[in-house]
Amino acid sequence: MGWLKLLTGRADPGRFPPAGQVVAGFRPPGVPGARRLSLADLPYEARSLVHPRESYERGCCPLRMHFHASIADLGPGEAQVLRLRHRVNDEVIGGCTVVLLGIGS
Repeated sequence: MGWLKLLTGRADPGRFPPAGQVVAGFRPPGVPGARRLSLADLPYEARSLVHPRESYERGCCPLRMHFHASIADLGPGEAQVLRLRHRVNDEVIGGCTVVLLGIGS
């Protein structure tokens, strides 16, 4: 988990992969301001409504992408790094990193 080294500033970030299943993905794009279903309010088993990839044609209207990530029973010391890539014509033009951290003792 090289990205955690950047977060902690240590060669050994002291984190390990989660034991629980990672559910992460995108929902279809929507227009800004539109109501959306919050997956955080759904039971964990029902959160599989997301897709690992989402493709769409971008027109003249602005769109908002929705990303969801969760891990059942993420424990202390556990961490998961997710990379989101924005591609246009198979070329990566941007993206971000999402880090899920288990907290507690």
